[in-house]
Amino acid sequence: MWIVFSGAGISQESGIPTFEERPDLREVLTLDVWEQDPASVWQIVWDMFRSVEMAKPNPAHCAISEAQWYVVTQNIDGLHQRAGTRSGDILELHGDLRYAHCVQCGDESQLAFMHQRAIPKCSCGSIYKPNVVLYQEPVTRWRYVANLLNQACGVLVVGTSLTVNPASALPGMAERRGIPVHVINQAASREVPEFIAWQTGISKTAAENSHRKRPS
Repeated sequence: MWIVFSGAGISQESGIPTFEERPDLREVLTLDVWEQDPASVWQIVWDMFRSVEMAKPNPAHCAISEAQWYVVTQNIDGLHQRAGTRSGDILELHGDLRYAHCVQCGDESQLAFMHQRAIPKCSCGSIYKPNVVLYQEPVTRWRYVANLLNQACGVLVVGTSLTVNPASALPGMAERRGIPVHVINQAASREVPEFIAWQTGISKTAAENSHRKRPS
């Protein structure tokens, strides 16, 4: 299977700013700030959520969904799913901004159904925490990456500067396994559909040739 490893650049053309464009995200979305001032974290989260709600998947998201390629993403915007990628075909390394959970009882809720107040409260009396990995928190879902790469025949890297650990290690892990890696960091909404169409054509031709060579 082909794996798409996506970063903020794939959603930039949908109108969602990258972390490089918003340095305040790295300063506020940290475990230290959450423990000391959760209202500051929620203020940023609500601002990001409004941008995500207004955004729409672009042709890159849609082409990946149509090809049914597996997605490993650093993004928290849910645009891959909104384009049609199934929940079983995506690994969200850093979580999903559209959801939050109660830190006490574990109740999960969608931000779309919550009041946009400073700190959303659960019916149990505790507070909700966004379902995203904050800076200083471990990326627990990273443990699944090695097994996914063992099943991969190729990796398409899209829209990532490869500066955030541990995710930045993924292309190197693939290359050490002998898996071809193709990188697209510009004009993803045009280049990704073209690359997928080209690669799909190669696979289709190979399958047809294999079928012709089978003995009767």
